[in-house]
Amino acid sequence: MMIRVVSMSYVALVAALIFGLYHVKLDTRALEKEKADLTENIGDANADISVLEAEWATRTSPDYLKPLVADYLPAMKPADPMQMSRLEKIPPRSTPDSSDQIEQLLSMVELRPGSHQLPRSRPTL
Repeated sequence: MMIRVVSMSYVALVAALIFGLYHVKLDTRALEKEKADLTENIGDANADISVLEAEWATRTSPDYLKPLVADYLPAMKPADPMQMSRLEKIPPRSTPDSSDQIEQLLSMVELRPGSHQLPRSRPTL
């Protein structure tokens, strides 16, 4: 009778070990799949970084910048002495209760019809 109890205990122990091993096997497969997905994501991110670095190198190369400088910098001119003002003409800091601060500042700015502004270029990819 004692041998049956010991034998049944061993059978139960072996069954528990088999179940535990199967559970570890399933967890391992899930972790391997997650690792493969992460490795793929890292590869995609590295490819994106390479593309962005190549685009940065292209956008900062002298061959790319020379035509832009030729197109946009001639429109920029030194400030005219009439655009300058004396320090005494700058109004003192206004109080917070002044409701027309922006209106006052805009009235002091002199806009000329021939003033040049750089055109904005559309970003390209």
